Amino acid sequence: MKRKLFILLGGGSGLGKKLVDNLCKNNTVYALINKSRIKERKHLFTFKLDLSNKKSIDTFFLKNSKKIKKFDKIMFLSIATAKEDRLLINMSYKMIERVFKINVISNYYFCSKLMALATNKKVKIIFFSSSRALYGDAGISLYSGSKHALVGLMQSLICENRNINFTCNIVSLGFFDTDLWKSLPKKIKDKLLSLTAYKKIGKFKEIFNSVKYIDNNDYLNGCILKLDGGYGIVPHR
Repeated sequence: MKRKLFILLGGGSGLGKKLVDNLCKNNTVYALINKSRIKERKHLFTFKLDLSNKKSIDTFFLKNSKKIKKFDKIMFLSIATAKEDRLLINMSYKMIERVFKINVISNYYFCSKLMALATNKKVKIIFFSSSRALYGDAGISLYSGSKHALVGLMQSLICENRNINFTCNIVSLGFFDTDLWKSLPKKIKDKLLSLTAYKKIGKFKEIFNSVKYIDNNDYLNGCILKLDGGYGIVPHR
């Protein structure tokens, strides 16, 4: 049996791509991407996947289930996220449907297919979330609601799989040095950083270290690991 497989949902751009680049140095990685392009390497395999399409997920598992079963440890990282930043009264049904399909329904369905392959394996799941989303804020009710749904999914998955070698955790991110962050006006950056106790943006190495920490700790289960510099501790209401 091969030792370990990392499956990254949303590994084609931003933080997901950086995680893929670092994890594939010493591990087999399946990067599930939509429109982005990643060059395959010795331990890196890419797959086109439309998260809003059930058939696309079914096809991935139909083609790769036998390969996945060859690994004795599977670590699934869900990074893909859709957002619609606007007040609830300005949202259309189509917007709501799109965000929940990508952020919620795809995770529920993907995990249902993955757990069917979990017999006699160690399985770890990490959902990536946002501390701002978990606290809630004006204009992000849709994004916030979709991220809260993952908390319920995490807790229920743990209950349903307590008799096997399984853990599930959430990494709740603050503000990090990404292309999106760099594109924000300085005024917005300063306002967001004022909501954190740390008053600085996070670095990618801290996200990578959190993944390694969860990977190396079998007793960590059902945790929302807040990697956010103390967001929400400083009063801002």
